[in-house]
Amino acid sequence: MTESDDEDLAIRMMDGDKDALREVLREYLEPIKEVLDGKYGTTVQQADIDGAVNGAIMKLWQKAGEFNKKKGTLGSWLYTMAESAVIDVYRREKKLRKRCPILPDDYDVAEACEEEPPELTKAQKQYLKDLDHIIETKLPPLQKAIVKADLVVGGTADAGSLAELHSTSKNSIYVSRNKAHETIRREMTKLAQECERLRGKK
Repeated sequence: MTESDDEDLAIRMMDGDKDALREVLREYLEPIKEVLDGKYGTTVQQADIDGAVNGAIMKLWQKAGEFNKKKGTLGSWLYTMAESAVIDVYRREKKLRKRCPILPDDYDVAEACEEEPPELTKAQKQYLKDLDHIIETKLPPLQKAIVKADLVVGGTADAGSLAELHSTSKNSIYVSRNKAHETIRREMTKLAQECERLRGKK
């Protein structure tokens, strides 16, 4: 879909053309849901993600006139609103349940998306690649979910929320987190030793 196609669809939505909205959703909805499920599926309940997406679709329909093709496609705009809505939905749920959130209150997706991320060094990129490989291939499902939740919040995700989400106990979350950290440290040490061994052969 081209910029002119997106612009035309936005204009049609402004005029109340629901077929235009359907075209946008056919093009972008499934990829957006897949990304959100992959990124937040282990930390936010599926019903919350679905609610966030529905809310973003409503905003897209109501604010079609604010679409600016210079800032990206209709798909990227819808994704940004949906991701922000994931956080908003979870905050409302937190107030109702009176519990600590998995995601921090000061996390603003829209603001974060506007900031240019710092350029990573080659070593940092390799470290993150190695870490991701270990998480995906060496950790069992619960440990993987906990580590990913910790990465989302940039610290330690709330054990009570994770326990409820994964139908287990807080103690199980603590134990699984420690085991995951041990595995990651062990595997990263192995990789470092292997790199040193290979450098020594040169």
